[in-house]
Amino acid sequence: MPASAARRRTISTLRRIETLASCSLRVASTTNRLVEPLAALPELAEKLFTYIDRRHEIVHEVATHMAKVVRDTVSKLQQQYDQEREHGFSPHSDAEWFSIDNAARAHEGESRRQIDHAIHELRDWYILLIQASNCVFQIEYWSRVLKKRQKIKSRKNPAFN
Repeated sequence: MPASAARRRTISTLRRIETLASCSLRVASTTNRLVEPLAALPELAEKLFTYIDRRHEIVHEVATHMAKVVRDTVSKLQQQYDQEREHGFSPHSDAEWFSIDNAARAHEGESRRQIDHAIHELRDWYILLIQASNCVFQIEYWSRVLKKRQKIKSRKNPAFN
């Protein structure tokens, strides 16, 4: 499935959750077990909606950064190979190795910081997804339980029919 179709479906689902929660909140005001998860869903849906675009940005940034690193590395190796073919092999001096090592460590540190930040943001998004799922599961569970209780009451007391 194309990413744009999946994104539209996700956005549509989040909007339905938000609408369902706001409508159901009025109905569920008499049922304490449903009020809290229903009240939480619109806010969670809003936060999840904002994280969707950020997630796409994160994935793009990390993939682009990794592609640039690979491209630069291959380019440098190709240049080094071309020079060695043209002028012959000459070992690097200690100062050159020290410079190369420092540059590699700085680059690795920057990459690690970028990836750690992306992981932290994605973790926050998945925590929100878990919270929203928990609310939906609570609503489904208590809706079934309350529906069964309603049936039992109506059987016991025909006046409820």
